[in-house]
Amino acid sequence: MGRLEIRPARPEELEAAGQVVVRAYQADGYQVGGYARTLADAADRARDAEVAVAVDAGMVVGSVTFALAGSRWAELARPGEAEFRMLGVDPDHRGRGVGRALVECCLDLARRSGSTALVLCSMAEMTTAHRLYDLLGFERRPDLDWEPEPGTLLLGFHRRLTADRAEPTGPSRPG
Repeated sequence: MGRLEIRPARPEELEAAGQVVVRAYQADGYQVGGYARTLADAADRARDAEVAVAVDAGMVVGSVTFALAGSRWAELARPGEAEFRMLGVDPDHRGRGVGRALVECCLDLARRSGSTALVLCSMAEMTTAHRLYDLLGFERRPDLDWEPEPGTLLLGFHRRLTADRAEPTGPSRPG
């Protein structure tokens, strides 16, 4: 792997950004069905959110979507919070810090936006991702769990932010 660059996706990279997320989900055996179209359409996400990419030697090897509360892409974020979704790393580039770098990018974007927290939801089966979130200071928040469709449980994670660092959350906030 060469020098990894994490940055906003350029218009000509949006198709690759979407495809890398689709490949990542499919490589792990997640049945994305009709959701594959949403995962693939990074250009649509880029209209209302920030799509960031990980680029290695000119190739998009990972992508994530960052959104502020109120965006049509924010599912959990409440006013003053930010959220990331659709994180995917090309299967051939895993284990090299790409996912971590993309999450750290989202933490930086959240801090710069003045957000008080960064939240996300993840499929229960995505245990490797959950270990990364734990390492980066996210707390599991069962009060943020939800089902976008019957039988699909998404687990909520939360990380409180301060201006200079992130801190773990305290007790659950009222719902």
